[in-house]
Amino acid sequence: MVFNEQKYKNKQRKYYHGTPFDKLDKSLDRFGCLFLTTYFPYAVEYSRIDEKGTFGHVFEFKIKEPLNIFNIQSSIDNFKLHKNVSPDLYALAKTNNWLTDKRRGHLRGELLAKIKSLGYDGFFDREVKDYEVYDNPTVGVFYPEKLLNVNTYNYQDFFLNKDFVNRHDIDIRKVEDAFISEYSAGIKDKKLISEIIFIDCTTTLTLEEIDEIIKDIDISKLEERLPPVYFNQIGEPYYKFGKRKGFIFKAERFLKLKEMGYFGGIK
Repeated sequence: MVFNEQKYKNKQRKYYHGTPFDKLDKSLDRFGCLFLTTYFPYAVEYSRIDEKGTFGHVFEFKIKEPLNIFNIQSSIDNFKLHKNVSPDLYALAKTNNWLTDKRRGHLRGELLAKIKSLGYDGFFDREVKDYEVYDNPTVGVFYPEKLLNVNTYNYQDFFLNKDFVNRHDIDIRKVEDAFISEYSAGIKDKKLISEIIFIDCTTTLTLEEIDEIIKDIDISKLEERLPPVYFNQIGEPYYKFGKRKGFIFKAERFLKLKEMGYFGGIK
């Protein structure tokens, strides 16, 4: 997807929307638009149904007609918005993750309404995840009737997509490394580690798949690979794993969250 693109004219380009619902109208409830991405695994991530990671559906679209998409990185769109909104709305539009910024959530609806009133068919958004460099450009489309739903995929169909298969393989390889990190941080419960990895590290794996991978890890052989513990300037213990650094006390944080019922994605 081109970052400075405004006019979406390519009628052969594939766009994907992931949802736990089997009908698209329910996917419009939160922000009043349909979110699309060209990266299939990213759509998959938003199709999870429950705390076990069960997947719902991914809908594939093509555009029926050219779309005028608002993009703050475009000098034309930037100037147009700056001229028509308050400084607070303009500042919000220039930030990553502005749709999910809870600190300024009261401004979100006003900004969306303004973009729509300026004659745009949708807007370009970029979500940046905290747990890894995971930069995902998406487009929010206000008028789904300008899109053509050409395919609908369920979990079995996901494996027909090359990007999904590649990401699935990466996620499987990440599980053992993530297990070593959490185990060396003081968490010895395999089930709890599985839940932490499910929340923090993977896009395409269910909790059951992660449980199966971790179940087969031989702890006795793993001990030899655990990194040494170091201490920072104020005496907090931490470990080094490659280029990563993790603090030992985070084990207590995860255990506390577990007690509070936060694990599994639903409180």
